[in-house]
Amino acid sequence: MYRNVMEEIVEELLNEVFETNPNVCRDCPSCRIDITAHALNRLPPKYVVHEKGRALTRIDLRDPQIRTDILSVLAQSITVINQNRWCEKAKK
Repeated sequence: MYRNVMEEIVEELLNEVFETNPNVCRDCPSCRIDITAHALNRLPPKYVVHEKGRALTRIDLRDPQIRTDILSVLAQSITVINQNRWCEKAKK
Protein backbone atom coordinates (compact mmCIF):
# COMPACT_ATOMS: atom_id res chain seq x y z
CA MET A 1 0.00 0.00 0.00
CA TYR A 2 1.30 3.46 -0.77
CA ARG A 3 0.82 6.63 1.24
CA ASN A 4 1.39 10.32 0.58
CA VAL A 5 3.44 11.34 3.62
CA MET A 6 2.83 15.01 2.75
CA GLU A 7 -0.78 14.49 3.90
CA GLU A 8 0.43 13.51 7.37
CA ILE A 9 2.80 16.48 7.56
CA VAL A 10 0.14 18.97 6.41
CA GLU A 11 -2.36 17.62 8.96
CA GLU A 12 0.21 17.88 11.77
CA LEU A 13 1.27 21.40 10.84
CA LEU A 14 -2.34 22.48 10.41
CA ASN A 15 -2.98 21.42 14.02
CA GLU A 16 -0.08 23.65 15.10
CA VAL A 17 -1.43 26.56 13.06
CA PHE A 18 -4.89 26.12 14.58
CA GLU A 19 -3.38 26.28 18.08
CA THR A 20 -1.64 29.59 17.39
CA ASN A 21 -4.29 31.30 15.23
CA PRO A 22 -7.66 31.84 16.92
CA ASN A 23 -9.19 33.48 13.84
CA VAL A 24 -9.21 30.29 11.79
CA CYS A 25 -12.46 28.33 11.44
CA ARG A 26 -11.22 25.27 13.30
CA ASP A 27 -14.46 23.75 14.54
CA CYS A 28 -15.84 23.01 11.11
CA PRO A 29 -14.72 19.75 9.44
CA SER A 30 -15.56 21.22 6.04
CA CYS A 31 -13.16 24.15 6.46
CA ARG A 32 -10.40 21.87 7.74
CA ILE A 33 -10.79 19.56 4.74
CA ASP A 34 -10.91 22.51 2.34
CA ILE A 35 -7.72 24.03 3.82
CA THR A 36 -5.94 20.67 3.70
CA ALA A 37 -6.98 19.94 0.11
CA HIS A 38 -6.08 23.46 -1.04
CA ALA A 39 -2.61 23.15 0.51
CA LEU A 40 -1.98 19.62 -0.79
CA ASN A 41 -2.83 20.74 -4.31
CA ARG A 42 0.00 23.27 -4.05
CA LEU A 43 2.63 21.00 -2.49
CA PRO A 44 4.63 18.17 -4.06
CA PRO A 45 3.41 14.71 -3.07
CA LYS A 46 5.78 12.44 -1.16
CA TYR A 47 4.60 8.90 -1.84
CA VAL A 48 6.14 5.95 -0.02
CA VAL A 49 5.47 2.23 -0.01
CA HIS A 50 7.35 0.95 3.04
CA GLU A 51 7.63 2.19 6.60
CA LYS A 52 11.36 2.81 6.09
CA GLY A 53 10.60 5.14 3.19
CA ARG A 54 7.99 6.90 5.30
CA ALA A 55 10.49 7.46 8.10
CA LEU A 56 13.16 8.74 5.72
CA THR A 57 10.71 11.09 4.00
CA ARG A 58 9.53 12.47 7.34
CA ILE A 59 13.16 13.13 8.27
CA ASP A 60 13.64 15.01 4.98
CA LEU A 61 10.51 17.05 5.70
CA ARG A 62 11.93 18.19 9.04
CA ASP A 63 14.31 20.49 7.17
CA PRO A 64 13.53 24.04 8.43
CA GLN A 65 13.18 25.44 4.90
CA ILE A 66 10.77 22.69 3.83
CA ARG A 67 8.75 23.21 7.01
CA THR A 68 8.64 26.96 6.34
CA ASP A 69 7.52 26.34 2.75
CA ILE A 70 4.70 24.07 3.93
CA LEU A 71 3.63 26.58 6.60
CA SER A 72 3.60 29.33 3.97
CA VAL A 73 1.33 27.28 1.71
CA LEU A 74 -0.91 26.51 4.69
CA ALA A 75 -1.16 30.21 5.53
CA GLN A 76 -2.15 30.99 1.94
CA SER A 77 -4.71 28.17 1.99
CA ILE A 78 -6.21 29.40 5.26
CA THR A 79 -6.57 32.90 3.82
CA VAL A 80 -8.25 31.64 0.65
CA ILE A 81 -10.64 29.30 2.47
CA ASN A 82 -11.51 31.86 5.17
CA GLN A 83 -12.44 34.33 2.44
CA ASN A 84 -14.54 31.76 0.57
CA ARG A 85 -16.09 29.58 3.27
CA TRP A 86 -18.96 27.23 2.56
CA CYS A 87 -19.50 26.15 6.14
CA GLU A 88 -22.50 26.85 8.36
CA LYS A 89 -20.65 29.62 10.23
CA ALA A 90 -20.21 31.57 7.02
CA LYS A 91 -23.93 31.35 6.26
CA LYS A 92 -24.90 33.07 9.52
